[in-house]
Amino acid sequence: MERFFTTKNEQIITNVPILRIYIPQDYIENGIATLDGSAINTLALFQLSAHNKETDNGVFKSCLFPVNMRILFNSFYQSSQNEIKELEKNQKYLVLQSFQDSVLLENNSLIGNHHSLYNLLQLLLNGKLPKIINYNNIIHVILNCIEINGMTSEFNLPYILLEALTSEFARNSQDINEPLRMKLGRIKKTLTEKDLSDFIYISSKNLPHIKSTFSSITFEDFFKSLTFSINRTRQNEKEASTPIEKLIHQ
Repeated sequence: MERFFTTKNEQIITNVPILRIYIPQDYIENGIATLDGSAINTLALFQLSAHNKETDNGVFKSCLFPVNMRILFNSFYQSSQNEIKELEKNQKYLVLQSFQDSVLLENNSLIGNHHSLYNLLQLLLNGKLPKIINYNNIIHVILNCIEINGMTSEFNLPYILLEALTSEFARNSQDINEPLRMKLGRIKKTLTEKDLSDFIYISSKNLPHIKSTFSSITFEDFFKSLTFSINRTRQNEKEASTPIEKLIHQ
């Protein structure tokens, strides 16, 4: 990605004729990214592309730097769903454009603090993490965010617990009742990038509803709980039993 940029006077300068940065609409709607004139404050988890002219396909890269930053741009436009095949499906994007020799990042543009970790966890809990983070990288991105933003002492969660937590949010894209880890466990060959990226995120508010009827009813939103439970019965799906239910039965 180095050829996309150059440095001058401690600033990051655009080093291609046209640089485009793709900010998911989810970021805007959830306050992860906010526009400020000709700049945007956003968590730096996005795709970007370099173009020699307006109409070429460009070279696409992913930025997985989990820190809030202030990005300057020359212009922007809104893309529709599935307009750009290299991007995540069913997602709209705010497309920022920076032209050759324009300042992209000033020397104080990186904002390393607890807000970066908060924004990252908000994306995870809301089921909105970008799919550019494949299953194997979710933990690494979170741990990098904790370290980069100086939160190691405040957020000292054991690795195994963090892995167990995040693995519940990544679900089999063909069956959201099944965590992706269980699908991957049945694959006998070496896992490919496609295997690790073929999943969907589910929000923390929907997770209890797909776990079991008991988890659903004891969580919140009784109407949604009832709807999930009726659909589970109609589809003749196996009812899971939670540890608490087993204790009650005893």
